[in-house]
Amino acid sequence: MQAQTGMNQGQQAPQASQPSQLSQPSQPSVNMSSASASNGIDRHTRFLSTMIGTDKAFRIEVTIIMPDGTTIVLEKRYTQADQGSDMNVMSSGLVRLLGLTLHSLDEVGFKGLSMRTADHRETILYHFVWLRLSVASIVRDIRCFVAPELPHTTFFGQTEYLSLILGLPWLYSVDALISIRQSKIMVGDLLCGEKVREVIGPELVFCQDHNLLMYPKSAMATGKIAEELDDNESDSSESDSEDDLSDVEDLPLHPKQSFQ
Repeated sequence: MQAQTGMNQGQQAPQASQPSQLSQPSQPSVNMSSASASNGIDRHTRFLSTMIGTDKAFRIEVTIIMPDGTTIVLEKRYTQADQGSDMNVMSSGLVRLLGLTLHSLDEVGFKGLSMRTADHRETILYHFVWLRLSVASIVRDIRCFVAPELPHTTFFGQTEYLSLILGLPWLYSVDALISIRQSKIMVGDLLCGEKVREVIGPELVFCQDHNLLMYPKSAMATGKIAEELDDNESDSSESDSEDDLSDVEDLPLHPKQSFQ
């Protein structure tokens, strides 16, 4: 889901609510009846539920540079470059995980600022954070709005919802050039003496069944769609429990040596 923003500065900010229970991002749930499974009317819905972040457009690997010089790698499935977002946005869970300091938006004149997402939800924002990050060795110090807590299903106790959207402020700072058809972002400011680098994602193509959404070309070429649908029908009861376990056990952050 891509973020869009709306700035309503005349609204009265509500009282901050207590943090909701932490949760891990989960794959979209699909309720599949035996009738719909037999005639395939939900075959594309089921295929979408099998896609992971690395299969989607403009997901990028980000290296977070901590104040002490250590680095943490955030996997592609948690980070997206989004030219449709007016702001950089980080989830509250990721802020906590990285131990970042919250700064009040009141300090910079944004009291009552709200964020409107693609599903038309509008919520008040209260904080921002400073962040140093590297994408393809291009380092920037940026500010990120902190997204409010969102309700999510939890697995086996408390887990975190992790998300980072790098919007127009970051794209501008790295002088990004985006090729939609090649699923490629070129980053690096020549005026600052930086070498332009390419960040390449999966190439997307239209599915001729419907032309509503685009799928990874590799999945179309290898018949992965048909394979996934067959697997879903035969292993649906087992995959639900296994996917839940893998979401919890697969750690998204990988510490590295100090960034040079």
